[in-house]
Amino acid sequence: MSETSSEVPAWVDAWIAAWDGHDGGALAELYTADGTYRDVPTGLVAKGPFIAGFAHEYAEVLTQDLRWRLRSVAQAGERAHIEWTLSATNVTLVPGDGAAGRPFTVEGVTTFELDVADGRIRASADYYDQATVLRALGVLPG
Repeated sequence: MSETSSEVPAWVDAWIAAWDGHDGGALAELYTADGTYRDVPTGLVAKGPFIAGFAHEYAEVLTQDLRWRLRSVAQAGERAHIEWTLSATNVTLVPGDGAAGRPFTVEGVTTFELDVADGRIRASADYYDQATVLRALGVLPG
């Protein structure tokens, strides 16, 4: 049975806050020591302590003005997902003279496998339409 409610679990608030605060260390602390963060559209996989570096690079080097807006949450035992809207400005996420400095917004979903015993995330996977990002940055025709 899936539950969706107006109450947001503390770990979801902390996950969004870590991203919005551009705090890779805080994000990594939410995961188990061998936790995995996957960005499915790009094929990127960060594990364990490398989650902090991935988050820092994404929020501070590849983009700027990164903000997540939570749209919904559903959790059933060790499985959860959130729907979100991500807004940022491209720095070097997508190279190219015309793409630098352009803003983008994309909607997506992150799925989670949780370790409910210790309250941490075992694995997460982000899903979104990469073409939406590329169109906003002028790489693909709109």
